[in-house]
Amino acid sequence: MSPPIHFRSSVDAYLVHLAAGDLGAAAREFHASAIRVFENDVLVARDAETYFRKLQPILRRAVMMRGTIDRLCRDRPGETAAVLCRFDGVDTDGKLVRDEVLYQQRWSGGQVVEERQYRGAALAPAISAALEAGMLAPEPGTVRLMQSGGTAACLAGTNQARICA
Repeated sequence: MSPPIHFRSSVDAYLVHLAAGDLGAAAREFHASAIRVFENDVLVARDAETYFRKLQPILRRAVMMRGTIDRLCRDRPGETAAVLCRFDGVDTDGKLVRDEVLYQQRWSGGQVVEERQYRGAALAPAISAALEAGMLAPEPGTVRLMQSGGTAACLAGTNQARICA
């Protein structure tokens, strides 16, 4: 399989896990062993094992979780992806929870080798910077061709991980 197709199918499968709210499966299947993970520009993990340990409290608290892919930009030749995902769920206390996360990823060989996550107060500035840099499509529901040959697709409110290629 050629690298661009492998990249595209890997990102698609990763997004299916996010839409299902299965962060553990996404990390286990697609994070490289030497992944570097940043949260709001702070390095939080230098490898997949550390990141997975950090993820455990979140996985234990969530009784049910689903992800909605609001925006996506995928650059196949550059093997980068930016995903704006909204997670809705119920925690073990029965409280409704919502978390919005912008993932900016660098892929290699079908695995995420670097992931930057933005949430909370850092989310809006990160989205603005990504839009300005052309790393996210400007409006939900639009598809934009990237100059490098990739695509940007926004699937607002679909709760599906279908990708326009």
